[in-house]
Amino acid sequence: RGRGRPSKLTVGGDGAGAGERIREVSCGGQYTVAVAHGDGAAYAWGDASGGCHGALGMRSPSKGLVATRVSFPTKVTVGFPVGARVSKVSCGAFHAAAVTAAGELFCWGEGAFHALGHDGDKSTCPNPRRVRGLWDAGRRGSHASCG
Repeated sequence: RGRGRPSKLTVGGDGAGAGERIREVSCGGQYTVAVAHGDGAAYAWGDASGGCHGALGMRSPSKGLVATRVSFPTKVTVGFPVGARVSKVSCGAFHAAAVTAAGELFCWGEGAFHALGHDGDKSTCPNPRRVRGLWDAGRRGSHASCG
């Protein structure tokens, strides 16, 4: 979109240029995830086709399709509990993580090498999924960092 130059992006809003302020942004290999200041929603965009399938955190539940290219900020609507407010986000080359205001850790993307922390499951996860081991043990997070 910026063709190597900075460009202004808006997320949410009415589509006519009015939108949310951004609180947090993280860039992965070829994709970006941002957190809106107002409602704490996560937005993703970029190219997740080259080995980082699922890193955009978007899958159509009805069609089972995983988004691999999104050219504009799009709300990640599947995976987070209703009303969850994302406070921190981190993108790795092939996976991403988000921490909610309640301290829940969610991970999605390529699961090789147990990168997602999903109970020993190494499969790719196309939508944010809670890291249950921490939550079930009563542990809450405040930050996440993906390598």
